Amino acid sequence: MKTLFHTPLKSLALLAGASALALPAQGVSLRYSITASPDNGQLGASLAALGDLDGDGVGELAIGDPGLAGSGQVIVVSGADGTILYTLAGAAQAGEAFGTALAALDANGDGTSDLAVGAPGGNGAVWVFSGLDGTLLQTAPGPAAGSRFGQALAKAGDQDGDGSDDLFVGAPGFNSADGRVSVMAGHDGAPIFQIEPDVEGSAFGAAVAAVADASGDELPDLVVGAPAFVDELGRVQLLASSDGAEWVNFPGTVAGARFGSTLGTVDDRNGDGIADLIAGSGSGGGAFLLAGSTLAVLSDLSLPGAAAGLPVVPGGVFDVDLNGTTEMLVGYPGALPLAQVRVTPAPLAPEAGLYEADAAGSGLGSAIAVIPGFGFALGEPLAAGGAVHVYSLVVDSDGDGVPDDQDLCPDSILTPTVVFGDLDTGVENRVNEEGCSLADRFAALEPASGWKNHGQVVSSSVKLVKRLLRAGDIDAAEAQALRTGAAQSNLGKTGKPEKPEKPAKPNKGNKPDRG
Repeated sequence: MKTLFHTPLKSLALLAGASALALPAQGVSLRYSITASPDNGQLGASLAALGDLDGDGVGELAIGDPGLAGSGQVIVVSGADGTILYTLAGAAQAGEAFGTALAALDANGDGTSDLAVGAPGGNGAVWVFSGLDGTLLQTAPGPAAGSRFGQALAKAGDQDGDGSDDLFVGAPGFNSADGRVSVMAGHDGAPIFQIEPDVEGSAFGAAVAAVADASGDELPDLVVGAPAFVDELGRVQLLASSDGAEWVNFPGTVAGARFGSTLGTVDDRNGDGIADLIAGSGSGGGAFLLAGSTLAVLSDLSLPGAAAGLPVVPGGVFDVDLNGTTEMLVGYPGALPLAQVRVTPAPLAPEAGLYEADAAGSGLGSAIAVIPGFGFALGEPLAAGGAVHVYSLVVDSDGDGVPDDQDLCPDSILTPTVVFGDLDTGVENRVNEEGCSLADRFAALEPASGWKNHGQVVSSSVKLVKRLLRAGDIDAAEAQALRTGAAQSNLGKTGKPEKPEKPAKPNKGNKPDRG
């Protein structure tokens, strides 16, 4: 860092009148990517945003790789820069698929995000780890081989009243693919309630999501996807979490599309005060935005012409264009010719409305996670070993072209030229790569107590001019103009005190008439 002043003082008005600042440059840009190591298999197959664990003001990111070394792995990274905080592993059994599903919850009631990890291979299992340091809190084993217990996870709120979050756990392979959903206690992994399907062979529990209380028991209720329902049309059901009673269902309409393979909650899109959800197909690009309370169709998010065999992935909401309303992120890893993630409705220009893979078959958008207040992550697990790309908001509050998080002078003076008090030097007021304008650097010279005299202004300015000239930030002609400007300006000068007005002479009365 070459900048001399991290906090320029602006009490000295270098502005010769008001200046019009450019509007903040806003947008979403690629912050960093996490690419695969040689042993990664499906890095980015699942993602979950956690709370701020390292105290930097940005939430962290859990990344699943169920294909790593045959058993799977999860890494928890800094959301801000991708630094690995810790790594999680399951039982190291071949085919365990540890990391297939992830869910954030407060399992031990300590107010910090913990992490549930689904490992649906073999008998299936769900592992719950402390978000603080990755310590294993508990493990819940699956009921039987092939049950796919842990295929889908969702935070269920406090279903048993013990003060900690619980989980909805899908087991779509249970009982010869009838499926089942468990309401699981977060603090010890014990089953609170088991919800059985009403139709055999429907793969009930392939996707789960928590929604607002529809049953009146003041607990979050449950939406379940059953993609094998009736010739793989698929179906989505809204159920009471306390007893599994169905309130409403929404069946798919395309045979083989496996509607209900994915579910994800979004904010209230129809203004009824209840959060809504996106339900996606498992093949062909079909997806709908559904009302959270009734499953009524609010909009069709389907992408015609998507390849078979890949799902549509709900990704949550984020205010991409900073206009005060959120946009939905939806992944289409089966889009042709290249996988893509769409922002809908289309954001205000020039913000990106589409994120597209660089190469065919990469699976971009197979997992999406929003990091609140920061940005979002896109998984690309079908690339060589997989990858994750994190995008973040670029906010430039002072309009100087340098994002706030990289700006050492976040409230820059942006007059067109450098102005000393009452004198315009004519020198272009350039901003350096660290976000500090020339005017900022001269303003920073003023002591907190103010200038003592004009000589102090000239001496300090001349020294800074020499440093700028040596660094190549200004040329010789500009250096002379700046020296002259400092010397001829009124900065630090104290005007002569005005002479007090002489008191008016008292009126003399008229002389008495002696006549």
